[in-house]
Amino acid sequence: MTKHSSAGIIPASVEVFAQIKLIARAGSRINIACAYGEYERFTRGRGGKPISAASFGAGLTAVARGAGGMRDDDVVTNLAWLENRHSLLTSKGAGPKGDRPKGDRQ
Repeated sequence: MTKHSSAGIIPASVEVFAQIKLIARAGSRINIACAYGEYERFTRGRGGKPISAASFGAGLTAVARGAGGMRDDDVVTNLAWLENRHSLLTSKGAGPKGDRPKGDRQ
């Protein structure tokens, strides 16, 4: 199932991933390639089949637009990792290319 919004088309698996793993945060940035790797692990862990990286990037861009953000080269803006919310509340947050979730080592 796919969600259509004024921000664009959001595949259902991307919407679920975003609802569970991400938070809207003005000024934050997430690297799309890093987010796709996390999305693949998340989707496979739930017994699903990940969509293509291009479709994921388009869906994540639509999620970012819904949060007032945009795509800027290889990052989306105004989204942050939910598991980093404590550091976002106590510091300036993610770095210029978007930090990966803690414990995500590649």
